[in-house]
Amino acid sequence: MKVFISWSGRRSRKLAEVLHDWLPDIMNALTPWVSSEDIKPGSRWNAEVTEALDVTSVGILCLTPENLTAPWILFEAGALAKAVQDQKGCVVPFLLPGVAISDLPSPFGQFQAVSSSKRDAVLRMVQHFNDRLAANHEVPLEPRRLDRVFSRYWPDLQKALDQIAAEPSEGSGIGTTTGDSLGMVYVPRMSHMVGTSDSTLPQLLSEYPGIWEKYFRAECPQHECSSGDFYIDRYQVTNSQYLRFVHATQYRSASKEFLAHLEPDIRSGDSSVPSELSTHPVTYVTYDDAVAYAEWLDKRLPTEIEWELAARGLDGREYPWGNDWQDGRCNSEEAARNGTVAVGSYELGKTVYGCYDMAGNAWDWTASWYQAYPGAKPEHHNAQDMGERNRVIRGGSYAWPNFDQRCAFRAIKEPEKALPEISFRCVKDAVGPVDFPE
Repeated sequence: MKVFISWSGRRSRKLAEVLHDWLPDIMNALTPWVSSEDIKPGSRWNAEVTEALDVTSVGILCLTPENLTAPWILFEAGALAKAVQDQKGCVVPFLLPGVAISDLPSPFGQFQAVSSSKRDAVLRMVQHFNDRLAANHEVPLEPRRLDRVFSRYWPDLQKALDQIAAEPSEGSGIGTTTGDSLGMVYVPRMSHMVGTSDSTLPQLLSEYPGIWEKYFRAECPQHECSSGDFYIDRYQVTNSQYLRFVHATQYRSASKEFLAHLEPDIRSGDSSVPSELSTHPVTYVTYDDAVAYAEWLDKRLPTEIEWELAARGLDGREYPWGNDWQDGRCNSEEAARNGTVAVGSYELGKTVYGCYDMAGNAWDWTASWYQAYPGAKPEHHNAQDMGERNRVIRGGSYAWPNFDQRCAFRAIKEPEKALPEISFRCVKDAVGPVDFPE
């Protein structure tokens, strides 16, 4: 039985590698899989991870005090949850001393965690794995034999765990990749669900009475897509970043409303951006204005499918932070700010990958023309909206209420419009191998 062991950070990796070697000593039928040990040199790590997840029914998350918010282990927690749900398996957060079960953030808190320092808790984990062998059509160990074997090998694990726990914390536990140096995060290629299921539609209509039904119908039917293997900006492009492009290239927009929120002397470069606006997302930019900036940096705009994957993660969450609306996690109409705020202002609203403001603040332009999803009923869409007429915008804004901050929500806008609540972020295709998440 394959056991997928997830890690992020130096101490977490050591913990994973210790379990990788120790578990088969307890049960020969267990085949632990750890990326640092089992991915062949020269292989694409995300393809190997996907293959391992496809055949796993048991997952272990190696959690340390420094990696509880690391995007990589958060991502794999969601991936494992999806994989084991399909196969009726289990996910176990395995906690190094210093991590309290009561302090586990979502999504770890949904699983029954194990404190590595507690012998009986680790024994119960092993006993559960033994029970899982029968479900996988393998022969489990007789309980008394399992107890004897565990007693024989527990001191070895305890010694290794004590040594790892005594090592100094390495900080965030997140390594540097090409994307990090560009202010971007990596989204691996995975199959994932896009849109909203027909079974969820009545609930949406009852929760948000009076909202046009077509808004929600546009998200249906839910369907599976394969996308990823790209970097996406951690933050929306800011005023100061966009003005560097304008001044460096002498760029001129076709829109009369171009950068209308900034004074003429700021747009011309005669004055600098006021500090209170420099880190706000740039607005009053058309689709072409956004494309021009992206191309200047050898990037592009995301498709709406790429945007949705980056926003909701593999576990298909309703909002970037989880499945329930929570006040104070984004700059929406409920925040009553009546305008944008500095990017990254809502730490608790970031995605599993570490992207900020994918709900609220300002919409993001996407590269996609508005089209009905495959299998959608024609009567649920306005034909005049489709074709090469409207670009899809995603993410909601400060002027819209919570229903449009949902990750699956689709809105449209004519690409020539420059408005105070539309901004953008860029993506860049991932080329070549990607570093492991040290």
